Amino acid sequence: MLGLEFENSELQDKISLLADSLLRTKMETWNFGESVGFEGLMLASDALDRPELEFFLRGWLRGWAARRYPFRRLDTTIPGHAAVKIALKYKDDFIMEALVETSKYLRTREKLFGIYKTWDSSPLLRPYGGTSLSPEHSKLLASPPAGVFIDCLHFDPPFFAALANAVDDRDLMDDAADQAVSYINRLQDPSGFFWHFALEGQEANFGPSWGRGQGWALLGLVDVIQEIQSSLWQKDFTSQLEVLHAAVNRLVNYMVSTQQEDGHWSARVETENPTPEASTAAFMYVGILRAANLGIVRFEAIRKSIESALGATLASVEQSGLLDPVSAAVMACTEPSHYDFVPTGFMVPWGQGPALMALCEAITHD
Repeated sequence: MLGLEFENSELQDKISLLADSLLRTKMETWNFGESVGFEGLMLASDALDRPELEFFLRGWLRGWAARRYPFRRLDTTIPGHAAVKIALKYKDDFIMEALVETSKYLRTREKLFGIYKTWDSSPLLRPYGGTSLSPEHSKLLASPPAGVFIDCLHFDPPFFAALANAVDDRDLMDDAADQAVSYINRLQDPSGFFWHFALEGQEANFGPSWGRGQGWALLGLVDVIQEIQSSLWQKDFTSQLEVLHAAVNRLVNYMVSTQQEDGHWSARVETENPTPEASTAAFMYVGILRAANLGIVRFEAIRKSIESALGATLASVEQSGLLDPVSAAVMACTEPSHYDFVPTGFMVPWGQGPALMALCEAITHD
């Protein structure tokens, strides 16, 4: 397994710990984190031969489908990509109908920079760490404008792409590809990383090189690429695929070049913060490995990096099943140093989920 000396039994034990701990986290219907939580539990269901984990998710989705009205802005965080897979696997028309309706609602939102607005009033915070905001940024905090956030590259575009394939909707696939490309055009820096967010009326982007944000971006991009490449319309999306492939290459090269010796990345990748963000290594193992499996990056070029990221992830799983250190929700801040001081030590789906995904991928990857 990628040159690391771990027995499958040891991996299975840690997968079981993570799966059980994830069931104890505060997942919501819906909020940031459920997408990787659902995907982790789906993979664990197969890796551990525990079908009840997937049955749990299907039951959750049917409960949501029965009470889905009224739709709300946080429905943008629905684990749509995973939900489509569950609906297809179990031929569950009730869930699929709810997903189609949800996609229609999400596509009624206004666009900003070509992207569906995440928020009409962005959830800006005063910076952790005590740094003072500039007068200009203080005005933004007092009256936050609309914004678009990189997290949602893992939500809307993969959901729309998977649903497009499931219900044979070419327009929905067009929208998935256009959204992904628009995120790249607005939020990817020429160096390869993705900025956290952009605000209406502001020329600059905010939140440079937030580690976990790079994970959201990478998983979203590879999911969209996989869905397009497996679709009936692949040949019609040649130009979009070129943009998506190039964006993944830039991001992977950037992350490989900034990885620390212990396999981790700092909460803000380009800083020397001594406290890592453990979820980033887990995100990167999964995302970079999937990019290699799709032929987007050369396996030989990323092998050492993902081996190191997997080792870092394994070392960060405590006996309780907690992946540590993982930060609380960073929300958003216009001051870059904010990301270095977000409190850590939390059992949250955006930590447990990626770790579970990484270990499940590792146990099946030769």
